Amino acid sequence: MRYSDDTLIEFLNGTLAEDDARAIETALETDVELGERMMALDTFATPVREVMETIPSQERIERLQAELEAIAAPAAAPKSSWGFQKMAASIALGLIAGWSANAYLTTPEPTKPSWRMEVANYQALYVPETVAHLQIDPDALKNQFERASSAVNLDLPQDALDNVADLTLARAQVLGFSGKPLIQIAYKDAKGMPIALCIIAKPNVAPKDSTKFEVLQGMASATWETATHQFLLIGNSEQENIKNWSDVMQKAFTEV
Repeated sequence: MRYSDDTLIEFLNGTLAEDDARAIETALETDVELGERMMALDTFATPVREVMETIPSQERIERLQAELEAIAAPAAAPKSSWGFQKMAASIALGLIAGWSANAYLTTPEPTKPSWRMEVANYQALYVPETVAHLQIDPDALKNQFERASSAVNLDLPQDALDNVADLTLARAQVLGFSGKPLIQIAYKDAKGMPIALCIIAKPNVAPKDSTKFEVLQGMASATWETATHQFLLIGNSEQENIKNWSDVMQKAFTEV
């Protein structure tokens, strides 16, 4: 079945009827063309695709390496500027060698990024324009929260999360990491900067007692967990703001 753009936009906004939304979710598992259309319509996904398309190929890396090797090779009678060119080429060769090895060596298996770093990489692409267009429709937002809650099997205190000082609730959506649902609750701060609260289910082990504050991809973040879930609040804001917001959010979940 071919869905119209309007139908797909309704799906992305969480306003599509439940049965139709489930049908699209099922179709996305096998329909590559539908997935491409969804990526084109979803302003959150477009920056990710554009970045991936700029990654150079192995052929280009090898061609650059050959050209730089020619520059770095000894010359019989170097001009005064040749030494600088040779030095620069040697440095560049070292960088390309490291780049090529990191990007294309298959053994040993590269360490897989943690879910927190994956979220940070995704959030780093966000700019104020990413969330500026989002219109807060109460019914759509309620629908999005219901889907997000079901995905990670966790009651989401929407009213409390919609009442955090200096943050405006913008959207809730279901993403994924290593085959597990990961939900993102998006906010805009007072300056219009995107702030995200992400939640994923965790192994059934004792939770860590304290909140961890750190900088991920240049953004302030707070990480905490319960017996069943892990939480990450991240965004381009002062660390003190992230701390205050995370305190409010932790309290909201403990009072559910």
